[in-house]
Amino acid sequence: MRPLLGLAWAVLLGLALALSPQGGLQGPLQVVRVVDGDTVELAGVGAVRLIGIDAPESGYNRRTSGPEEVRLGLEAKAFLTRLLQGKRVWVELDVQERDRYRRVLAYLYLEDPKGDWTYGARRFRQVNLEVVRAGW
Repeated sequence: MRPLLGLAWAVLLGLALALSPQGGLQGPLQVVRVVDGDTVELAGVGAVRLIGIDAPESGYNRRTSGPEEVRLGLEAKAFLTRLLQGKRVWVELDVQERDRYRRVLAYLYLEDPKGDWTYGARRFRQVNLEVVRAGW
């Protein structure tokens, strides 16, 4: 019985660590605006690129493939705007802190008592994962 109890505690500890932000969170920081479906501007930080997200372009530029991409990009931007407008987020930086455009690379978190991630006594939803779940 004792070995099973120890194993159960080890599994629970492993799950807790797996579902916690690994790099430490900074924040909360105010969302100033959503730039597009994968980039936001945060007060005191500037442009932040969501790690793991490559949403379609929301405006015409040299990388835009055409009007369909721009339409989808505007939808992705609208989704992220609905999720973050007027909110404060917590930031977890990547090992590589900035991309070639000097944007901060990060995972963003919204405080949510039903969230999947824990940090200290708080629970969070990861914004990056919400964007993926929505199909962007």
